[in-house]
Amino acid sequence: AGTRVLRVGVNGIDAGFVDTFKRALAGHCGGRTPLLLTGYSNASGSADIRLGDDWRVRVSTSLLRALHDVPGIKSVQPSLVRPAAG
Repeated sequence: AGTRVLRVGVNGIDAGFVDTFKRALAGHCGGRTPLLLTGYSNASGSADIRLGDDWRVRVSTSLLRALHDVPGIKSVQPSLVRPAAG
């Protein structure tokens, strides 16, 4: 079994990204699926960033379309993350 996550690949985001990203998520928040921003980088380095619980969404075709239209987003992929073996 795994946990569902929505991977959002970013590339070349600018100062207006957060506002545009929030508008794309409007109406889809309050779900159970966490968001993972992948490929984030700046002058200091790069990282994948898992957003907090306030950013969880309900995944739908309209959400995927809205995210694809946001400048700076290069990919949107619902995925299952397997728990680490322990």
